[in-house]
Amino acid sequence: MKQLLVLLAFLGSVSANEGIVFFEKKIRPALKTHCYRCHSDEENRIKGGLLVDTKSGLLEGGDSGPAIVPGSLEKSILWASISYHNDMEMPPKKPMSDTEIADFKKWILMGAPDPRTQKNILVKTEVTPEDIEKGKSFWSYKKPIYLPPEQNSNSSISKIDDYIFTELTKKGISPVKETSPTTLLKRLYVDLVGLLPTVDQVKEFSYAYRKNPNLAVVQVVDRLLESPQFGERWGRHWLDLARYAESTGNGVNTPFPYAWRYRDYVIKSMNDDKPYDQFVREQIAGDLIKVKSDEEWEQNLIATGFLAMGPKNLADQDRRQFEADLIDEQIDVVSRSILGISVACARCHDHKFEPIPQSDYYAVAGIFKSTETFYGTLKSRQNRHGTSLIKLPKGDPNAEKISENELANLKNDLAKAEDEHRELRRNLLKERNSGSLDQSALRKIIFSENKVTQLKAKVNSFGADGKAISFCMGVQKSEPVNANILERGEVGKLGQAILRGGVQVMGVSKLSIPSNSTGRLEFAHWLTSPDHPLTARVMANRVWEKLMGEGIVRSLDNVLPHLEIRN
Repeated sequence: MKQLLVLLAFLGSVSANEGIVFFEKKIRPALKTHCYRCHSDEENRIKGGLLVDTKSGLLEGGDSGPAIVPGSLEKSILWASISYHNDMEMPPKKPMSDTEIADFKKWILMGAPDPRTQKNILVKTEVTPEDIEKGKSFWSYKKPIYLPPEQNSNSSISKIDDYIFTELTKKGISPVKETSPTTLLKRLYVDLVGLLPTVDQVKEFSYAYRKNPNLAVVQVVDRLLESPQFGERWGRHWLDLARYAESTGNGVNTPFPYAWRYRDYVIKSMNDDKPYDQFVREQIAGDLIKVKSDEEWEQNLIATGFLAMGPKNLADQDRRQFEADLIDEQIDVVSRSILGISVACARCHDHKFEPIPQSDYYAVAGIFKSTETFYGTLKSRQNRHGTSLIKLPKGDPNAEKISENELANLKNDLAKAEDEHRELRRNLLKERNSGSLDQSALRKIIFSENKVTQLKAKVNSFGADGKAISFCMGVQKSEPVNANILERGEVGKLGQAILRGGVQVMGVSKLSIPSNSTGRLEFAHWLTSPDHPLTARVMANRVWEKLMGEGIVRSLDNVLPHLEIRN
């Protein structure tokens, strides 16, 4: 029996070796001759998101799916393309020889043996554990502590006044005299709602101020905080941080059709006086938070639009580069807006000024790599990275509704447009192969493709009953994976895999992520932990800047300058 097993193992190894030899003699040369020019890192050309110079590139495929499915000709797009059995006839100018095509057929049916394995680079860091521990002793990496002022002012209204009076006294500076009631009221109105008070409001406040200054101020502030204009005014400050826009920008400027839902969520959160820690958690991991009702669930889904906003290079042909840039943009907005530091500076190398190693960046990147982002731009020739949207559970009770006939007509129009598009593609391929390709044919194809995309999106926006479906931008969890560190941030230079986690230098409990979790919910709780040294401090600094004109720390997105500032 042992001898039989040894013989079978030997035969298997011979067969495997024969497959590798066949690949090296027949397949690799053909790929290099016919395909590398447009589909390889070697030539820095990645058309259609497809790489054929690596085994993983063929198996993962490009925009149309896996190029090779070992053992299956029907499912292998590469086979259909080289045998000219679909619209993507490759190579485009002249087909491979019959012998080469037969070799590819044999290779795929034998299981597509391919010895090309990418060796990971070991990327080293110069940030030592001692550097990180030393960094934790810096004031802004420590949890804020309460220090009472050394002396009190008899005229103070709040504890803030006490702190200011203490520092003024130390420097021998006398407080400025109180401003006039009219000026004070104008400042309150402009700061809180962005509008000036009316003449009658000024008169009313001046009268109340003469009777009881403190009460007059409290009543006006309460009234302004309760007005809907407060949410609109202060929501704008957060929307600026969240890089809110209704289109992608960055080359191909494609609309975000449902960006407004996130805008409304932010304004409502401000007007509802939502606690800041809850506000942050909903935007980072709202889709993962347990809720008691569809209304809550819907708002949480919309909140994750925070991670779906932002500029996107939709024309990028390299899917790996697009994903890396998307994740980088998410890390940048979270770290700048919430933590007041730019963790994204460590994408290509250790942070130049802070003890944040490159590995910390990729620990956080793994969390967002385990996340699927839905921003809802229509896929087209110019937009290679379109996505669907998230369907809302409750929907809009006032949503548009069309009749069965109107929906049937839309579907009819779509079917006709798809037929016309297929015919145009067939004609284009014939013209290209005959060498008589004209630019007008290409323009017709692009116009036709856009028409099909728009009609498809319109049909999909209605349910079977003809009622418009409610969607939002946002994120959802995908399979938990770790990110590989990239040498110099280059997607073709994979380093070692880094376990999902947080930024080590922050003086807060270590972010622990179970292997079966994406880590996004844990990350959201870590960010909003009462012990976190930066989250509350950064927002307090932003509020101070909007009210006073200058932050306690002047650089709002970098609260780590080496200044002696009290906790």
